[in-house]
Amino acid sequence: MGSITTGHPKDFKWSESGRPVRDGVMVHPTDGPNGHKWGQVFMKFLVMPRILELWYEGGFSSLRHQHGVDEIFYIMKGSMFVNGYELTAGSAVVVPKLTQYGPEYTGAEGAHFYRMELWDSEHGSTERTLGPPAPGEMRPGAREWTGAMRDFGVPKPNNTTEPPVPPDQRSPEGAVGAQAGNANDNPWVESVRAGGTEGRVFTRRVLGPVPDIAEVFRTASSGLPEETIPVERAICVLKGELTVDDEKLPKGSVCIIPKDTAHRVRATAAEGAHYLQVTMLDSARPMPKMDEGETRPWAGALTPDGLPEL
Repeated sequence: MGSITTGHPKDFKWSESGRPVRDGVMVHPTDGPNGHKWGQVFMKFLVMPRILELWYEGGFSSLRHQHGVDEIFYIMKGSMFVNGYELTAGSAVVVPKLTQYGPEYTGAEGAHFYRMELWDSEHGSTERTLGPPAPGEMRPGAREWTGAMRDFGVPKPNNTTEPPVPPDQRSPEGAVGAQAGNANDNPWVESVRAGGTEGRVFTRRVLGPVPDIAEVFRTASSGLPEETIPVERAICVLKGELTVDDEKLPKGSVCIIPKDTAHRVRATAAEGAHYLQVTMLDSARPMPKMDEGETRPWAGALTPDGLPEL
């Protein structure tokens, strides 16, 4: 049992970063003739265990590399390729630890996404696990973005894009060891659990069962009694507002709930809350059984945003 941790984008500044161009090597503009332009990779470290918000400008590309921890990318806007998978809004890809992945590259529109590290707080990580920088501080080797912003809240640099990844780097053969899925390919189901308050709760799978990744839509005032689950859970609010215990989580906020921690989740905005829910479970360990209650498929209309229209 531990403390619930939250991160709010408004508390952190966008920073410009280098990118991997050789196995395990991060290259920055100061690295001489092999360096890359600034303005292609932007990030916010939101919470520890690490959840990052990232913006890759159009024309971003990187070569193969690996990490010592399982990773999830969830695309909120735009599109990118990872290990041969084309990821569009609503897509997620899971890359197990020590799996070579890349090339990563974006189209002209870029990609806005969350990156998560999956590791249980009890078992730790083989990665260097620095926490988020304090508000107003930058990591070594990064610098604060003070330029123009796009209308959806990400940096808008003036630099030109770099050449796309060569065709021979785009082969789907590199997809070995990774898996991907898109929430838009799966139906919404309504969750029905005893003790629920007024309002309704809908879920649609992105990937599963290990790790378990799903989108959840709660209508206004929907909630459940206090619950405790045997695995860590991450929540990323995509639209609306949630309250986890007494902590308000507006759009863009993230939250990590440690395993065996009693908590209560409610939708508190008039529009309800649409959010990503991820079990922070290393791929080497099985998913414990959890009581998710009964479900019934949603056969009704969807809103322009793809949510159940009630």
